[in-house]
Amino acid sequence: MAGIKKLRANAKAHLAEIVARRKQKGHYNDQIERVPLAEHEKLLANAELWERSLVEPVLIPICVGVWEGKWFATRQYLFQDAYWETDVVYTDEQMKLLVKDAFDSERRKFERLEQQFSGSGDTKATRPSIPESVRIEVWRRDQGVCVRCGSRDRLEYDHIIPVAKGGGNTARNIELLCEVCNQKKGDLIQ
Repeated sequence: MAGIKKLRANAKAHLAEIVARRKQKGHYNDQIERVPLAEHEKLLANAELWERSLVEPVLIPICVGVWEGKWFATRQYLFQDAYWETDVVYTDEQMKLLVKDAFDSERRKFERLEQQFSGSGDTKATRPSIPESVRIEVWRRDQGVCVRCGSRDRLEYDHIIPVAKGGGNTARNIELLCEVCNQKKGDLIQ
């Protein structure tokens, strides 16, 4: 099976840069010029599309490229502020599943790396870990950002009601917080 690949993170900022450069210089590059500037502006201004793409992969309505000197339309998806593409044709539903799987795989990789290089040195668990299915559900529900400040950096799964006070490892009792917000919250718990 051909792999899906993440083409670019920070998709909205990238598109805004394309629009700004095209307005300033009248062009950006040969591949993108085939799409009228108005179409890029319309895509950038489509708040509903950007909002929906935080929850589920969304097919980008315009995308062209060049292969062996010929223009072609590509099927790229927007999800969690990144462009995703594959070199094989799948149905829309299959593509959405592949994008979600690739996103979750990347998330798990970074969680593992964070744990590996956190420097805590203590690899012995003192309580049951949060089940993978719950972590995926919480990540998707909270859209991969801190629920308090919106940060995407150094995210942690936080128990709303601490395990020591009877809280469980369920999605209803777990939220995503960045390290800073989690520490602030920890300072308030008596």
